[in-house]
Amino acid sequence: MTTSQKPKQITLMLPPIALYITEGLLLVIILLLASYLRLTNVAENPGWYTDETTHIDIANHRLAGETQYMLIKDSTLMFGRLPLFHILLASYFQLSANPDHMLALRTFTGLLGVLSVALLYAAVRPSAGTVLALLAAFVLAIYPQAILYSRFGFSYNLLPPLILLTVLALDRYLANGRLIWLAVASLTLGTGLVAEVWTLALIIPFIIIAARRPIHLLWSVPLLFVPFAIYSILMLFSSSSAFLFDLGFTISRLIPTTSLAEQWTTLFNNYQTLIGGGAWILAGIIGLFALQPARLRWIAVLFFFIPIVFIGRTNALYNLSAYYMIPLLPFIALGIASLVRYGAGAL
Repeated sequence: MTTSQKPKQITLMLPPIALYITEGLLLVIILLLASYLRLTNVAENPGWYTDETTHIDIANHRLAGETQYMLIKDSTLMFGRLPLFHILLASYFQLSANPDHMLALRTFTGLLGVLSVALLYAAVRPSAGTVLALLAAFVLAIYPQAILYSRFGFSYNLLPPLILLTVLALDRYLANGRLIWLAVASLTLGTGLVAEVWTLALIIPFIIIAARRPIHLLWSVPLLFVPFAIYSILMLFSSSSAFLFDLGFTISRLIPTTSLAEQWTTLFNNYQTLIGGGAWILAGIIGLFALQPARLRWIAVLFFFIPIVFIGRTNALYNLSAYYMIPLLPFIALGIASLVRYGAGAL
């Protein structure tokens, strides 16, 4: 060998099947970790929250074929309680046959938390690759706030799986332009409208993303409201007066009663408190702007910041009201994973 010749570099190449097996094993480990942290001794969580007992009461009435909360019959919309969570919870009560309904409720929301970890991986992998997908799933699995709120029976735990499915569908729509993905995103987000009023905060980011081709707004936005329309029709046939009264009351509560100056003050206080509450949220926000590719970055940014503005201008997002942040926790985990993967230099 002459001095001008360079030694050949030896690279270790694993066959594709080995890579897939390794990826699958890592994902299983992450999901097992998420399950352990969310489900172990879940019944021992201190205290019962009024929201939890409300969910149990409504779900028990659902088991009896009734729409009722305590002595209020025919509609639960007055209390901001849409039907999907309680229908699913009642089904879980029946399937689990667990007489301890508080344990069953918290186990159900814990399982939703594990599902969110899996769906964050599924939403990220197609466009951002295996490494970031696994890293994001791992961060969400160990994220203390995500663990804490999965261990309590809050109905907001149903939204992260629906939101992540919407993100996956929108990312695929932007990647290949196939209308089926936009339809999936519309229906998935629309399903959230029969789960929590909170979902209204995501309509604006959905419209912004779908407006890439404005003509598609003509059918995708109406499609988004189909699940709520079905729910409304069923309620109108069964209990029209109660439903219409509760619907009007709920809409009136969504209209801000404070001035714009007060709303901006509340929003600024929320921002200060969230940023000052720990490094997780700050790192997540920075990382969202480092996320690659650009289409996933802007989906995540819109889905994270617009709800904060929409909800945070009239409601606290911390202390006793911190559960409003539950649907946004996967985006914080994704941002942290992005910051680790790409570094602040990617900004």
